[in-house]
Amino acid sequence: MNWEKIKMIVIWILIGMNVILFGFNYKVNQKYVLSAEREKAIYSVLAKNNVGMYTELVTRFDDMRRISVEIPDFTRESLAQMFFPGEEAEYYVEDDWNVIMCKSGQISFKNENFEFVSFTGTGKIAPFNIETAEKAAEEFVSSFPIFENIVLRSIEESGNRYVCKYMGQYKNHRIFCMDLTVFVGEDGIEKASGSLFHIQGYYGVNTSICAPDEALMTFVHNMKKTGDTKFITEIDIGYDIQESGDISGLLKLVPCYYIYVQGENEPVIVDAYNNEIKN
Repeated sequence: MNWEKIKMIVIWILIGMNVILFGFNYKVNQKYVLSAEREKAIYSVLAKNNVGMYTELVTRFDDMRRISVEIPDFTRESLAQMFFPGEEAEYYVEDDWNVIMCKSGQISFKNENFEFVSFTGTGKIAPFNIETAEKAAEEFVSSFPIFENIVLRSIEESGNRYVCKYMGQYKNHRIFCMDLTVFVGEDGIEKASGSLFHIQGYYGVNTSICAPDEALMTFVHNMKKTGDTKFITEIDIGYDIQESGDISGLLKLVPCYYIYVQGENEPVIVDAYNNEIKN
C-alpha cells in the first residue's frame, strides 16, 4: 500500500474542506455587513431629507442576545464603610433618596441612581492637568466594586476642574443605560454621579436585529420636518432597558441604535429588534 499517496490524498481533502469552510464562513459573515450599494442608498435618502452625517456609519449588524441586569443591592452600612471607612455616619431619607452623611462627604442613592460628594476632596493632585485628572478618576473608579463594567468615554475641562464621563460596557458592547460622571478638581474627586446596574450576563438566544440603514430610515420617517438641515454627529449600537418587563421581574437590556443629532440634548433611540423609536 502506497502510504505516501494516501497521505497526499488526505492532505488535499483537508485543504479542500478548509477552502469550502472558509467560503461558507465568509458568506455568512458578509450577511451581516452593510453593502456598499446600501450605504450609498441611505446616504442619498438622508441628503434628500436634509440630514447630513458627521460620523462614520455602523456597518455590522450581527444577531444579538438580550442582557439581564439587576439594580444594585446597596446597603447604607456597606456604602458608608466603603467610601468613608472609620467615620461616623448619619442615615436618613429625603425625597425617596437614601442619604449617608459623614464628616468628609455624602452618598445618596435611589434604585439605580447613585451620587457621591466629597466635602474636602480625595487628595491633592499636583501637577493638576488633564492627564493627572484622568489618572485620579481612573484610580477612584477602579477602587470601588460598585463601578464595575464602566469605561471612560471622554474627559473635558470645565472651569477649574475636569469632567470625566464613563459609560457602561459589557463584552465590547456599550450599555447606554449605565453611566458615571466624575468631577475632578485640584483637591481630588469632588463628585461622582450616575446610573449603575449589576450585569448578570446574556439572556435568551441570538436574535436578528435591523440593519443600520433601516434604523436611519426609521429616524428619517419620525423626525420633525423643519426645513433646516440636521446633522448626525454619532450613531452607535449597544444596549438599553427593555420598555416592557417580563414575568421574572428582572430587568432586560435590548440592542438599540443611538443616533445623536447636533443641537439635540437627547439621542434618538431605535430598538434594534423591532426597528421602532423608543420613547
